[in-house]
Amino acid sequence: EYEAAAKLDPQSPEPLRPLVALYAELGRDPAAIRTARRVLELDPADADTAHALGKLLFDAKQFADAAAALKQAADSPRWADEPAKRFGAL
Repeated sequence: EYEAAAKLDPQSPEPLRPLVALYAELGRDPAAIRTARRVLELDPADADTAHALGKLLFDAKQFADAAAALKQAADSPRWADEPAKRFGAL
């Protein structure tokens, strides 16, 4: 259903966000990474998706990209009032 919703409104990150976690849980890491990158194109301030992307990239041994995604999460204004999350991402 999320995939169908994403096709109907390709400019909305909302149906894509849960797909990142779903793909990751199913072991479809390349799909999770692609989807997370698309979410961040549409909503660069999405700290939770940037954090998820950073973890996926770290597990895939893409360390430079993982560091960039985790920094994006830590710098997000959505985590401005959550220092523990910011510190963990850094």
